[in-house]
Amino acid sequence: MAREEIKGTGVDGNYWKPNQEGQEIEGKIIEFISGDYGEQMTIKTPDGNMIDLPAHSDLQDKQRFLKEGDYIYVTLEKLIPNSNPKYNDKKVYKVEREVEEQEKLDD
Repeated sequence: MAREEIKGTGVDGNYWKPNQEGQEIEGKIIEFISGDYGEQMTIKTPDGNMIDLPAHSDLQDKQRFLKEGDYIYVTLEKLIPNSNPKYNDKKVYKVEREVEEQEKLDD
């Protein structure tokens, strides 16, 4: 009998933590989860890893236009320095999703 490892969504610490402009991740949205800092997405990357995306406000604003099953590309576009060194810089993301050709024409 063969074995297959079962990976959870986030419990094993698979979080995407971009820190440089231009960093990108892609994958299929598996679920939306409520974390300590708000709603965030879990995606399955092309290599099969389950990754939780951060609950940054810019991503939360854009994820309301997405649904489970969407294939997305997320790029850290810009880091805006925070004037208070106690807090992290603001992160601005570019979020794209794959759409069917007809869906593009309907827009």
